[in-house]
Amino acid sequence: ATMLESRGHEVKIAYGRDDIPEPYQRFGVRIGDHWNVKLHGLRARLLDGAGFGSRRATEQFIHWVRQYDPDIIHMHNLHGYYIHIGVLFDYLKDCGKRIIWTLHDC
Repeated sequence: ATMLESRGHEVKIAYGRDDIPEPYQRFGVRIGDHWNVKLHGLRARLLDGAGFGSRRATEQFIHWVRQYDPDIIHMHNLHGYYIHIGVLFDYLKDCGKRIIWTLHDC
């Protein structure tokens, strides 16, 4: 993020769990909150709903993304009980943005 910023780019980092390290807090946009993660995790365990909790938090985040209007969306990890993948993918399929995936855990 700092390298991109040093080259004149505006950078935001969306995250859903824990805290973002202090040097990167100025870039951070939290998706949901601590309780959102707990409820999503409970849904995943009780109802086999991993990836399909956090609907409201994701809708609020997508609203923020539409207003922010990024040129590129670079996704890293989408698991961790903080984002509704259906809502996210519905946005991504029609957003017209360049989308990059980096799958760190594959």
